[in-house]
Amino acid sequence: MDMKEFLVMEDQQVLDLVQKRFGIKINGLEDTKNLSTAWKIVEKLKKAGWTIDIRVNAELKTVDGYRFEMGSPRTIFAQHGYRPNFGSITEGICRTGLIALGIMEGEIV
Repeated sequence: MDMKEFLVMEDQQVLDLVQKRFGIKINGLEDTKNLSTAWKIVEKLKKAGWTIDIRVNAELKTVDGYRFEMGSPRTIFAQHGYRPNFGSITEGICRTGLIALGIMEGEIV
């Protein structure tokens, strides 16, 4: 599966994959109800060497991740000139987390 497939995947499919791959059950992608649970993904990624960059303004909600590989930084989106605008930070954390996991496991290059 490539990065773009994670970005267009149905919301429930994302939540199911988060539960399967991270062992974290999130009941929806609304920030007011689920952001604290989604933050557990950020903590797991941090332990795996990722830095998670979250930016919010009136028009944009972005989540990106980076880590150093072989002495150089690797980002999930920025190095490809891409900055997805998520419907919520919870959604961004879930989708970005799944992509980061895919990168770590060699499923996404």
